[in-house]
Amino acid sequence: MAEGGSEAFDPDDFRLKRLEADMGEVKADIKALRGEVHAEIGALRTELRDEMRALRTVLGEGIASFRAEIKEELAAVKSEVKAQRADMGKMREDMSYVRGRQDYMPTTIQLLGFIIAIFVASGLTRYFGH
Repeated sequence: MAEGGSEAFDPDDFRLKRLEADMGEVKADIKALRGEVHAEIGALRTELRDEMRALRTVLGEGIASFRAEIKEELAAVKSEVKAQRADMGKMREDMSYVRGRQDYMPTTIQLLGFIIAIFVASGLTRYFGH
């Protein structure tokens, strides 16, 4: 206790008051940062929603055009398959005609027999001929 009614200076009490004041500033700064973070998160959410909407729109248009292209390609392939089936039908008709004609063609043995018959006939006419 000091003379003259004034209290004595206590360094611990001074430090405590200083720490309390600093804690108050830190709490205020944290509160302000928390508000800024929440505002930034809200802005990012809004931006992300807008980007997702734009992406859905672009993808929707892309998918629609892709589907249209696929349908066109599928129609082209179907028409080609129909044309090939018609060609295959014509080829079958031609092959049956060729097979029918082939049935009337002489075999190798028949050709050899015919050649031998010609030689025999010529030999016989030469022998019995004039």
